Amino acid sequence: MKLNCQKIFSLLLSLMMLIAALPMAGAPAYAKSDDAIPISTPEELDTLVRANLAGNFILTQDIDLTDYLSADGPGYNGGAGWQPINDFRGIFDGNGYTISGLYSNRPNQSGMGLFGILNGARIHNLGMVDVAVRGNQMVGSLAGASSSPNDAIINSYAKGEVAGVAAVGGLVGQNYGLIRKSYSSCNVSASGNPNVGGLVGSHYGRIWESYATGNVTSTYVYTYAGGLVGRGYIGSSILDSYATGDVSGNAMLGGLAGYNQGSIISSYSKGRVEKLSPMGYSLGGLVGAFSDGYGTTERSYWDIQTSTREDSAGGTGKGTAEMKTQSTFEDWDFTDVWAMDESHDGYPYLIWTVTPTIYSQPEDQTINAGEPASFSVRASTAAEDPLSYQWKKDDVDITGAISATLTIEAAAASDAATYTVEVSNGTRTVTSDPATLTINPGTTDPVAPSITDQPQNQMVTVGETATFTV
Repeated sequence: MKLNCQKIFSLLLSLMMLIAALPMAGAPAYAKSDDAIPISTPEELDTLVRANLAGNFILTQDIDLTDYLSADGPGYNGGAGWQPINDFRGIFDGNGYTISGLYSNRPNQSGMGLFGILNGARIHNLGMVDVAVRGNQMVGSLAGASSSPNDAIINSYAKGEVAGVAAVGGLVGQNYGLIRKSYSSCNVSASGNPNVGGLVGSHYGRIWESYATGNVTSTYVYTYAGGLVGRGYIGSSILDSYATGDVSGNAMLGGLAGYNQGSIISSYSKGRVEKLSPMGYSLGGLVGAFSDGYGTTERSYWDIQTSTREDSAGGTGKGTAEMKTQSTFEDWDFTDVWAMDESHDGYPYLIWTVTPTIYSQPEDQTINAGEPASFSVRASTAAEDPLSYQWKKDDVDITGAISATLTIEAAAASDAATYTVEVSNGTRTVTSDPATLTINPGTTDPVAPSITDQPQNQMVTVGETATFTV
C-alpha cells in the first residue's frame, strides 16, 4: 500500500504541537499572585525585580516611566534611558495594568526591551504603552529575547516604536518560547541583516492566537521581513494568528512571514508588501520564501488586493470580498477561536480580543450579622465598548447592582449566599468566580427596639419632682 507522505507529515506535526502544548519537564511551578511581590512605582520596578531575577512579581497599578527616565530622573542614564532587566527567570504578572513611557536608546547594545533576556520566565497580563526602544540585535518592547522553550508570554501587548539592526520584533526580538493571546501595535524597523517582524524578529518557538498591526520596514539589502515574524526557523509554529501591517524592504518579504522553515496553520495577512528598490526579490503576499522540505503552510490565506501580491511561498491568495467571507476559511474554529462580523473591517478576528478579562475576582467573606459586606471585581477589555456589570445572588439578578462593586450595608442572615457578577462589553460576557458570604453562627440580625412600658401621665405641685420611665 502506498503511503501518503503529506498526510503522515501533517499528523506528525499535529502531534508535535499537541505535545508542545503540555507542561514541559522542568518548567517552573508558577506561584499564585497571593505570593507575589507588589510593584507599584518605577523605583520598585527598577530595583526590586533586578534584585530577585527568579522572583514572583505583580503590578498593583499602572506605572508611568516618563519622569523616571527623563533628564531629571534617576533612570536617565545619560540619555540612554532604561537599562533592560537581564536573565529574568521568574514570574511577572501585569495584573491587567500597563507600563507606559518605556524609553531606551542604546544602539550598540543587544538584548533590548523592558527585559533583556528571558530564561524560563512567565510574563502575563501586561500592557506596554508609548514604547520607544532602539538597540542593536535582539530588540523588542517587552523582551529582547526569549531564550528558553519554558518562557511564556501570555495575554500581553505593546504599542509604540521599536528599531534595531537584526532580530527585531514589536513584542520580542528573538523567541524560543510560547507567545499566546498577545499582540503588538508597534511600528518596527531594522537596518541590518536579518529578521524583522511585527511581533517577533527571529522565531524558533510557538506563536498561538496572536497578531500584529504595526508596519514593518527593513532597509538592508538582504533581509527577512514579515508582518508577524521575520523568519520562522525549523521547529517553529504559528497557529491561529494574523498580521495587518504593511511590510517594506528589499528581499524575502511576506505579509505574515519573510522566510518560513516552520509551520503556519490557520493564519492570514492583509498588509501591503512592497519592495524599496527595483532589485527587490522574493516578495509574497503571505510568505516571502520558504526552505524546501521544511516550511509548511496549511489553511492560511492572504488578501491579494490589499497586499498587491498575487504570489506567495505558501498559503492561498483570495480577493478582499472572499477574505471577508467565513466560508473561505475552511476548517477554522469559529466557535472558540475566531469570529467574523462587521467589526475589524469584516476580516477574521480572535475571540479573546473582544472578551472581557477579569483580573481581580470577588472574594469569600465571613462577617457578623449587621456588619457591612462588599464584593468587587476589576476587569478590562480590548474592545472599544465600555463594560457593564450585573451582580447575582444564587444565580438570580440583584436589582440595581450594576457597578463593579456590590455593597450590602447591614448584612442579615438572608444575605448569606453565593455571589457572582457578569461582565459584558456588549459583544461578549464573562462571569466571575463565585464568592460566598457567610454570617457567623451565634450572631443575630439587628432588631429594631420596642417599648414595652410607656411613660405615664403625672400630676404634681410646683416644686415637686416628676419622673418618667420606659
